[in-house]
This record gives sequence, structure tokens and C-alpha cells, in this order.
Amino acid sequence: MGVSAGESKRKPKITPGKIAYAILILLLVVLVLYLLIVRISGNIPSLFGYSVVRIVTPSMEPKIPVGSFVLIKKAAPEEIKTGDIITFFTDDPDPLVAGKTITHRVLSISQEDGKYVFETKGDNSDTNKVPDAYPARGEKLVGRYVCGMLPLTAIVTLFRTHLPVAILLVLLIPAVIVTQTFVKKTLRTTTAEREALIRRRVEEELARVRAEQNAEIKTNDGPDAGPSEHDS
Repeated sequence: MGVSAGESKRKPKITPGKIAYAILILLLVVLVLYLLIVRISGNIPSLFGYSVVRIVTPSMEPKIPVGSFVLIKKAAPEEIKTGDIITFFTDDPDPLVAGKTITHRVLSISQEDGKYVFETKGDNSDTNKVPDAYPARGEKLVGRYVCGMLPLTAIVTLFRTHLPVAILLVLLIPAVIVTQTFVKKTLRTTTAEREALIRRRVEEELARVRAEQNAEIKTNDGPDAGPSEHDS
């Protein structure tokens, strides 16, 4: 039975290596786009109610080291409780922080003209000895801290501090994946060829044995091999 052209073409196999490489490239693309959006717009992009914020001061150490990326979940002011870590746009007129976000812990909650006001302070007692001079206002709340994003932090830190090494890794990882895939494919091919050779030799040996048996049977069943006649 013939095999159609469509059936003869093997579909490309999806391997764990290819999946890992695709995820890595996707993460890098998302990271670059995210950083570009933040730098151009000055806003914090949100996806499904979650945002990523980079901590640029040591005010929340040791819980959140400087340079860390953290995941922030959008929250309404009434959902915030004392002890929560929140991210908000500060009212501080200092040019160093004006219009930027701060991520600090909530010390107390009050209301002014029906709007929530949060007294906040950084956890680092060495750099933040007293509560923030300008409280966080509910209308400028970004969200509540969820967790740190260590993988993203590690990648960005690597690119910022060891760019040549990062570039080398970006080039090396695909090479390792391709090499690994090639070696596995070669080993599979070699194993398949070895098994096919063994099967072929076994079949040849069986065919030889059957041929010898058939030849022996024909010899025994020849014209002179019939039953002998006896005189009555």
C-alpha cells in the first residue's frame, strides 16, 4: 500500500528543549516591552489586575532587597489592612521621588473627606527611622504586594551588571538545546539502526533454518523414500 505525500512528511516534534527555549524568548520579549512601556509612559502596566514593580531603594530590606522586581495585585483602598505592603504614587514633592511609586508597609489607616489615607513606612530601620512624611492616598493606590519575582530579578540584574555574560548565555542556551536535541536524535537513530540490523539477521537466520528444514523434508519424502513392498 502506498503512503501519501502528507503521511510521508513527519510532523516536527515538540521537545522539552524547544518549549524551554520558546518560554525563554517570550520572557525576554515581554521584559523588554514592559521596560519600554514603563520608561516611555511613566505608568505601571497591568495585566489581569497584576503589575510588576522594580524596587530601587533599600527601604524595604531585608524582606525586599534593592533592585528586586515584585508582583503587585490591584486592590481597592477598602481592601487594604494594617501591615500590608502597598505600592502607591507618592505626593512627596522631592524631585527624586515626585510622581514615582513607593512600596512601603501600612502602619495605620484613616479617612479624610470619605477617602482612605494610609500612614506608611519602609521596613529598613537604618534608612527609614520614621513614617513617611507624605501619607499614601487611596486614589493613588496601585495595589498590594504579592511576592518577589526572583527569576525576573536575576535576569535583569545579569543584563545590567554582566552584559557580556548575559549575551553569552542567550547564545549558549539555544546552542546547548540544539546540541542536546541532535545527540538524542542521533542516539535514537543509532539504536533504531542497530535494532533493525539485529532483526534482519534474526530473520535471515530463521529463513536459512527453514530452508534447510524444507530441503531435508523434501529429501526424506523423495520417490525412493516411499513404503517398501512385501511379497504376500
